[in-house]
Amino acid sequence: MRLLIWAVTVLVLLFGTLMVGLAAAAAGWLAGAGEQVAQSAQAAAQMPLPEWLAWIDPALVPALRGLMQWSAGMLAGSAPWLGPLLGLVPPVLWTAWVVAAALILMLAVGLHLLAGRWGRGGAGGPRGGFVAPR
Repeated sequence: MRLLIWAVTVLVLLFGTLMVGLAAAAAGWLAGAGEQVAQSAQAAAQMPLPEWLAWIDPALVPALRGLMQWSAGMLAGSAPWLGPLLGLVPPVLWTAWVVAAALILMLAVGLHLLAGRWGRGGAGGPRGGFVAPR
């Protein structure tokens, strides 16, 4: 039982670390590529509609293009302050993950101790428990 507790704990910690690492890398990339993303969105708004979107009402297409251009303009306008703000995301993510990992480890230690007590025949365990008097 203890082995299962620690195996699950290690897998959760590895998966969490992987996810936080990917999110921090994505935030760092976005912080450095904010203007390029805005230019790409502006270019995408100029592209013709793909064939697989032919079901969209043609009268709606100019409104969608206008929305994309407006979004690209907003992104380009916010790039000067969005980059430094996104630069703060990775340290915040890693700090939150350290706190979460510490809580997960404390839970695993508590379950480890509980499993040890249960396995020795403590109250309610398979080898012990309440015995009615005769």
